[in-house]
Amino acid sequence: MSSFPTLPSLLTGHALLLEEDSFATACQLSTKQKADAGDIFWRVDDFHVDLAIVLEPEGRVIQACQILPVAIDALGNSLATLAPPKVAITYDWPNLVRANGGKIAHARAAISTLSPDQIPDRLVIGFSIRLHHDPADAEPGENPELTTLGEEGCPELTSNELIESLCRHLLAAIDGWQSDGLANYQRMWGQRIEPANAARQFELNDELITGKPTGIDDNGNLLIELPSGKTKTFFLINQFKIFDEIE
Repeated sequence: MSSFPTLPSLLTGHALLLEEDSFATACQLSTKQKADAGDIFWRVDDFHVDLAIVLEPEGRVIQACQILPVAIDALGNSLATLAPPKVAITYDWPNLVRANGGKIAHARAAISTLSPDQIPDRLVIGFSIRLHHDPADAEPGENPELTTLGEEGCPELTSNELIESLCRHLLAAIDGWQSDGLANYQRMWGQRIEPANAARQFELNDELITGKPTGIDDNGNLLIELPSGKTKTFFLINQFKIFDEIE
């Protein structure tokens, strides 16, 4: 296999050194207007794949932020395609993907501005995926909160195959979102949100509450049913940082 993944024509790939952070690099270059929409940056070691994509939003901030649940669903669908059918893929809002209950991937998000009435120049989504077991971690099975693609039935999967799959699913998801809005992704989040139909404690934005996640609304905000029967909303925009905050 080539040492460089085969990417869709709309994307331009940039392989980084091990000591570089793909998300931080994409954000820094976006700030300097040295990264364009469709630029993909990745850093790969034997155990992890870190990847970031630069996007150019077409709508105002609230609409642009909807890309995060769309991207998480693209990541989940990519992992579901690569893993055996028995592997259950679920989501923790706003940015975590689980496989059979174990944390396998998460995303980060940054944007050029958080002013609600502005159209951002650039937006960056970063992905971190656990490909194979890292000897620095607990032995497989000792920590059920963590897992890898290798442990979930993909021991021969390469980083190139993972990057190629994620890029294909991401472009398809973005195209679907731009054409049809967030409705399809609301449905998928309703099916895959963790824990499904069960109450637990949430600590978001320095607030600790108990409730049951019921899905996301038209803007990707998390809806939690409280014991009182009322619904609590956690706002997606609060999960984004601006580029200057990324080191």
